[in-house]
Amino acid sequence: MCLGIPGQIIEISNPEHKLAIVKVGGVK
Repeated sequence: MCLGIPGQIIEISNPEHKLAIVKVGGVK
């Protein structure tokens, strides 16, 4: 799942919903 956003995935939360916390310039 690539959104093409210049950031890095910190951790994967709620794997059932495939929701990931992405740090992008300090924006979650």
